Amino acid sequence: EKDNRTEINVNVELVKDGREIVISGNGNGPIDAFKKGLKENNIADINIEFYNENALTKGSDSKAAAFIQVADGTGQKRFGVGVDTNIAIASIKAIISAINRI
Repeated sequence: EKDNRTEINVNVELVKDGREIVISGNGNGPIDAFKKGLKENNIADINIEFYNENALTKGSDSKAAAFIQVADGTGQKRFGVGVDTNIAIASIKAIISAINRI
């Protein structure tokens, strides 16, 4: 914890250009940590422009959809959607989806 703020660490395994890589980052939550990890690993330097999440089903094992709009350094914006039973993973999937559209 820094200055009464919780810091989250994420480690995400991805396949990029046919090879496995691990994106690691720290931030104030999983989205911020993943975004910073993408930048620190020279994968993408993006800003989160919009974020929304919705439950798709009921119950403790329900799936959630995350909708995220990102902007790159040129101002180009793209939406991405991710679905998972874990909202943090759904959000990371949404960021990857958006980046793949840039």
